[in-house]
Amino acid sequence: MARWGFWLMVLGFGSLLLRRENREFLVLAWADPIQPVFGVVLGLIGVGVLLAGALWDARLNAAAERNKAIVAAAGQWRVQAAAARARGEKV
Repeated sequence: MARWGFWLMVLGFGSLLLRRENREFLVLAWADPIQPVFGVVLGLIGVGVLLAGALWDARLNAAAERNKAIVAAAGQWRVQAAAARARGEKV
């Protein structure tokens, strides 16, 4: 998502800069009549998508860390249970 946000920002804010030089992105040529507003809106959407992607990645990384901790604890429990069984204790 971060890549999409970055490219939307480049197209949106870049179209504003190119408009000052009487140039335009070919992809956005159709939006020339509504350009100043469209460029700002597209750039702000890009910022939002970029931030949403960063937050999404942070949540996924946090969930992965929690899962690693759970798997490690389960593995440790299995080792302790096997040792207890080897000693003849009930688990």
